Amino acid sequence: ALDSYGKALAINEQDLPTVEYLAEAYVELGRFDEAKAAYFELVNQNTDLAQDLLAFMQMWLERPDPTQQSLLQTDVYQELAGWVEERLEVSQSLAMSSSSAAQNW
Repeated sequence: ALDSYGKALAINEQDLPTVEYLAEAYVELGRFDEAKAAYFELVNQNTDLAQDLLAFMQMWLERPDPTQQSLLQTDVYQELAGWVEERLEVSQSLAMSSSSAAQNW
């Protein structure tokens, strides 16, 4: 899958749905730093896809695959959980402030 996503992005590096799918694959493989980098790329270009990726990460953390059981107690897993929680808080704050600004306008 990573090769296919890489080929798709080599053809069109602006194919943002592919960036999001690639990031999901990174999460599944435990390549969290690469998934986070993709998230920030998406935030800058397509917030809906960034939110989709964040929702995927949250779901992945909340419903671990049985093969992830040994990962649950690691610092890397806990760090990702904290990072996702922070991103969710930031996105909620931004949504609330945008909503408030629109109402005041």
